[in-house]
Amino acid sequence: MEEALADLTTYFGGRGIDLAGMSDDDRAAITGRFALGDPDTVGEILTDDLARGIDGFTINAIANGHIPGRVELLGRTAAAIVF
Repeated sequence: MEEALADLTTYFGGRGIDLAGMSDDDRAAITGRFALGDPDTVGEILTDDLARGIDGFTINAIANGHIPGRVELLGRTAAAIVF
């Protein structure tokens, strides 16, 4: 979780948004829109979403998709849930 949050913090920091300097409520309003964590945590989030009745995902890896191996890991994680 810490690595994913660090990636997101770096991403937003590069755009002039200081997540660390925000109130807990403001930070939660932003980070709550992301599935953050290790593969097990992200898998649980996606599973919960499917249980609510959605029938698919559109996933953007805006904060860390450029890091080698991250898209592959996300693909394996999501595939385990969907297939």
